[in-house]
Amino acid sequence: MRLLSKISDILDYAASTVAGIITVILTTITLAGVIYRFVLDNPIVWVYEFTVVCFAWMIFLGMSMAFKRKEQISLTFLSDALPEGARVWLSRVILLVILVFLVISTKEGLAVSKSTWYQVYNTVPISKGLFYASLPVSAVISFIHILLEFLETFTGSEKKETVQPGVEV
Repeated sequence: MRLLSKISDILDYAASTVAGIITVILTTITLAGVIYRFVLDNPIVWVYEFTVVCFAWMIFLGMSMAFKRKEQISLTFLSDALPEGARVWLSRVILLVILVFLVISTKEGLAVSKSTWYQVYNTVPISKGLFYASLPVSAVISFIHILLEFLETFTGSEKKETVQPGVEV
């Protein structure tokens, strides 16, 4: 499990770094787009499609980062009413459902990405498959984070207060 934890940490660092770089690029391009459109009256035509691809990657990388930090949204009113043992099992079931969802997301996301890989956006020479690849890539990273959390519920190596996954709403 130490190896899985190390892989999870490395993937989280990579996702955080890429998301940070995308944020800087997206902010710069959006600001340039606004200046060109409203100040210079000469809009940059490819800004919209480029930002859509960047946003998709930011959203899904952010999903994996939230899973790593156990900050996904959850409704805790049911689990709070349960005894500790039942709460642990509910947490395991929820994590298992998330793992199944991530496997399906990876499989279907790869299929969509593969089927659109040779389609290119009209204004920017980027494959539409790259847009759709954000889901399976992030789902694989998320799967590793959630699998580690799932295994920690069986070994008891997680902190007591993080038995229930997610952020209280």
